Amino acid sequence: DFDSTFNLILNSNADLISLQEVNPDWYNYIKNNPYIEKYYPYDTSIVRMDFLGMTILSKYQFLKIDTFNYEHIPNFIGCIKHDSLDEKIYFVSTHTTPPVSLKAYSDIRNHLEQVADTVNSISDPIFALGDYQVVPWSDEILSFRQKANLEDSRRDIPTSYFPHDHIFFSKQFECLELQSIGSQKTTHLGILGKYQRKKNETISTGTIE
Repeated sequence: DFDSTFNLILNSNADLISLQEVNPDWYNYIKNNPYIEKYYPYDTSIVRMDFLGMTILSKYQFLKIDTFNYEHIPNFIGCIKHDSLDEKIYFVSTHTTPPVSLKAYSDIRNHLEQVADTVNSISDPIFALGDYQVVPWSDEILSFRQKANLEDSRRDIPTSYFPHDHIFFSKQFECLELQSIGSQKTTHLGILGKYQRKKNETISTGTIE
C-alpha cells in the first residue's frame, strides 16, 4: 500500500530515511509523489527487480553520496550536514541476503565485515542502518558492532516481530528513542530512531523495509 506506507514516512518527520527493497514500482511512486519531493528534496536510489534495491530520502543536501559493493550487493555511503550540527554526519545503508543456508550466514558476516571496514575509514560521526537479516544477539551482529565500534539503538527485544532491521551509531551520539513503524495492514514496516549529539543537538533516522 504505497499511500499508507508513505504517510507513515512523512508523519515520522525523520531527517534521513533508508528504504529497502525498492523495485521499479516503488521508485516510480517515489519520483511522482509531490509530498516526498516537498519534504524530502534530496534522494538517491538503486532500483532493482530483486529485493536489493534501496532509496535514501533526506531533508538535507548530500555532501557526498556513493555506493560500494559486497560481491553483487550494493551499499550506500554518504553524508549530510544537519542544520543544528557544524559537522558532517555520515551514513551507511545496507541490505544483506537472507540467511537461508550456512553459507548465507557466512556471506552476512563477510558483508558486515566490509561495512565495518568502511565505517572505520570515517572519522566523523556515522550511522549504519538497514536490513541485516539477523537478530541483535547473533554472532554476526555482535562481531560487526565490535569491529565497527558502534552502539545499538535497540535496548529492548521486541516480541511482536523478528528484529532484523537495525540502526547503529557511533559514540558521538546517544539514542533518545527507538520505535517501531507500522500500519493496520502490516504490524511492522521499520524502525525510527531519535539521537542526540553529545552536545545536546538531535537528529532522527529511519529505515523501512
